[in-house]
Amino acid sequence: MFMGVVKNRRSKRLSRLIMFFFIILSIVIYFNSSISKITQIEIVGLELLTEEEVYNLAEIKSGMQYLFLSTSRMSEKLLKEKKVKTVEVEKKFPGKLSIHIIENQIIAYLYHSNKEWRPILENGYILDNGNNMSYINRPLITNWPKQENVSLLAAELTRVQPMILENISEIQYNREALEEDRLLLYSKDGYTIHVYLNELANKLNLLPGIINQLKEKKYSTGEIYLLDSIRFEEYKNNEGKENES
Repeated sequence: MFMGVVKNRRSKRLSRLIMFFFIILSIVIYFNSSISKITQIEIVGLELLTEEEVYNLAEIKSGMQYLFLSTSRMSEKLLKEKKVKTVEVEKKFPGKLSIHIIENQIIAYLYHSNKEWRPILENGYILDNGNNMSYINRPLITNWPKQENVSLLAAELTRVQPMILENISEIQYNREALEEDRLLLYSKDGYTIHVYLNELANKLNLLPGIINQLKEKKYSTGEIYLLDSIRFEEYKNNEGKENES
């Protein structure tokens, strides 16, 4: 009886050792096989960034261990880049890493120096790569003395309706006005618009309705004042009329 119990215990112990051995062997085989590693990296949504920049920012490369790769940590690293607005990182077994990036878009171009135009992103960040004119329907910012106000300008422009923004060709500080934050905007259809910086989006979004009223009244192009009150003044060669609209 006693010998049978001892033999049974030895058999169970041996079975456990064999099972443990096969588990260790399976782990070793897995970590040395291709399915345990990142073999494919898919990156979508890039316009401003390159794939190489994403690899460097996220500190990733093919051949990394699949199990130990932290998608949340990778997202945190990518979100530190000013060009990145949102990011989604997903692991897909076996061996695939998918990165979907939404970038901060170019909202305008700031005149820098030597005829160089620097893109302004919607978060107010100014890119160093001058003359990257990939977005042709974006306003040109000229005579802009206060760079610290660029972020406010960008925030306002992101709230302007796209069709209206595409019709604005140039934005500049009104140096002749007494108010420091008063702007001059030039539209592609011939209007000059006066507006305060901190009211830019709210007032510009009224512009299509105002222009429609002017056209109904048969007025030609001129200056639209979107200030404390809204008024319109035709250019001098159009008889110089001044009217409330």
